[in-house]
Amino acid sequence: MKKIFRNLIIAFITLFGGISSVFAAGSANITLSASDTVVNGSNITINVNISNISGASDGMCYGAGGYINYDPEYLTYVSYSNTNGWSGSAVDKGNGKYKFITYDMGVTGVSSGTLAKFTFKAIKAGTTTVTMTEPDLSDKRSTELVATVTNKTITITEPLDSNSKLSDLKVD
Repeated sequence: MKKIFRNLIIAFITLFGGISSVFAAGSANITLSASDTVVNGSNITINVNISNISGASDGMCYGAGGYINYDPEYLTYVSYSNTNGWSGSAVDKGNGKYKFITYDMGVTGVSSGTLAKFTFKAIKAGTTTVTMTEPDLSDKRSTELVATVTNKTITITEPLDSNSKLSDLKVD
């Protein structure tokens, strides 16, 4: 009986002992950053930044992706660019949604900084938010880094009336 019990314990440890390492994931913060305001008709660049990486095999991120979502009533897509010399691309998924992926081939990961940039043109005055959903981050060993995302709210203002000039101001 002792032998059976001991074998069951060994089997249990063997089967479930490694689960914590399978499900152990690191974490990181993703922040979308840009100017708080933009003039209607002007471009604004949204930076996809990473910081506070923990639990990664070497403290660095080697791949990132997800969806960048925006309201096409207020913004129109202009361009996408990778940073840090990484490869990648962005694909239009329609209705204000771009899927992007950027990655390094395991040579020069990043511990913090800008991973990618999206440029939009403001097309309507008001307030809108650019969000990132389904973030997908990984370290050098392709271990998932669970992301906490901070989205970006932007106020789009109307341009100044071309008839308003400082020289027209008078003090009484």
